[in-house]
Amino acid sequence: MKTTLLALIILPTIANAGGIFWSDRPAATKAIRACNFDGSNLRNVVTIASTRDPRGVVVDQVGERIYFCDRASGASTGEIDTVAISGGAVGVVLGGLNRPADLRFNPATRDVFWCEENGGMIRRVVLPAGGGAVLPANVVTLYSGLMAPYYLDYELAAGRLWWGTSASQIFRGPIGGGVPEQRHSGGLNIRGVCVDSAGGYFYWSQRDGNRAIRREVTLGGSVQDIYTGLDTPHGLVLDVPAGKMYWTDTGTNAVGGFNARGISRGDMNGATPAEIVVAGAAANQPWDLDLDRRNATYAEWVARFFRYDATNHARADDPDFDGLKNVAEYALGSAPLVPNGAPTEWLRVSEGGADYPAIRFQRRAGTSDLTVRVQVSSDLAIWSKNTTEVSAIAQEDGLELVTVRSNTPLGALPQHLRVRMSVP
Repeated sequence: MKTTLLALIILPTIANAGGIFWSDRPAATKAIRACNFDGSNLRNVVTIASTRDPRGVVVDQVGERIYFCDRASGASTGEIDTVAISGGAVGVVLGGLNRPADLRFNPATRDVFWCEENGGMIRRVVLPAGGGAVLPANVVTLYSGLMAPYYLDYELAAGRLWWGTSASQIFRGPIGGGVPEQRHSGGLNIRGVCVDSAGGYFYWSQRDGNRAIRREVTLGGSVQDIYTGLDTPHGLVLDVPAGKMYWTDTGTNAVGGFNARGISRGDMNGATPAEIVVAGAAANQPWDLDLDRRNATYAEWVARFFRYDATNHARADDPDFDGLKNVAEYALGSAPLVPNGAPTEWLRVSEGGADYPAIRFQRRAGTSDLTVRVQVSSDLAIWSKNTTEVSAIAQEDGLELVTVRSNTPLGALPQHLRVRMSVP
C-alpha cells in the first residue's frame, strides 16, 4: 500500500473565517475591531459605550464569538462580555469583577481564565456554547492575594498558567491553582505574556524601558530582545504554526516608536524585520488581540504564513524543500517554511468482517477554493475514486483529521492510495 501526495472532496465554506481581532480603547470611540491577515477589511465588529473600557480579547472559533474583558471604572463593575464575530449586540457573560484585564480561552474545555488586577486574583469559569451568561457560583478562584496580575497565558502540555504583573515580574503555577513560582523579574511594566511549550520559550511585551518584545527559555536563561524600538507594546499573541507573533501598541509613550497605535507582527525568533499589519492612527489605542487562525482561501493562508513582500508563495513553490508544494501545505495544514514532510498515516480499517487499506491525514476544512480527493489504484496507472470517507474529526484552527479507505478489501492485488489537492 502506497500513496502519492499530489491534490480533490469539496468542503463547505466557513462563514466568518480568519483574521485578527483586538480591543481599541481611545477616549472618544471604543470598539472591538478586526481585519484580515493582510490588514484588509479593517472594521469595527462592535462599538463600545464610552463609559466602558474594553481590554483582553479572545476568539471562540467554534461558537463564532468574541469574548472580552470590560474593565469599567469601579471596583466591582467589571465584566466579561461577548459579541458574535459578525457583530451585533454585546451580551454580559459575568459581572461584578474587580478591574479585569486579560483573559485566555481553552476551546477544548471551554474554560476561560482571566486576571483581576485590583482583586489580585486569577479565576476560571466554563463558558456556555451559545454565549450566554454564567452563574457567579460557578466561578473558581485559582489564585488570590497576587500583586496586580495583568496578562496571562496557559501551557496545557505542562498543566500550568503563566502571568505577568503590571510591574516587572512573570510567574507560573499549576493550572488548577497552587503555589506560584517567579520566572522573571526586571524591566519596566510587563504586558502581554505568551508561552510556546513546544519551542521552549515564554514571551512578553515590555511597555517601558527598552520598549520591546522579549523572550526567555522556559527552563531559565538570558533575556532575548526580539523586536525593539517600539513605542508602547501591550497585547501579544503567538501563531506557532506560522512561526509569527502579533502585538498591539497603544502609543501612549508617544516617543515615535515603530507603528505606534497600530497592529504589527514579526517572526517568533525575530529573523526578519517587523511588519505593519494595520498602521497606527492618532485616534487609536489598541490594547489586546487574538487570532482566528482559520483560512477560507489560499490567499488568506498566504497572508498568514508568508511575509507581505515574499515571492515564494505560488501554489507550485516549495520554499522549505520538503517535497510538498505550497498547495499541499495549505490543504494538509502543514507549515510551508518548515520542512516536515507529508503528515499522513497508513492504517487498516475493518468493516463488516473485511479489512481495507486506508489513509489518515489532516485536511483544511471550510475553504471556498480547495478540493481534496483520495484515489486508489492497483497498477499506479489507472486511478479511481473508489474510496469511502470513514471519519472527519474537527481539530483546531479549521482543520480536521480525516480517514479514507479503499472500497476494495485487502487481497492478492496491491492497492495504492494517493491524495490529490487543487486550488484554482
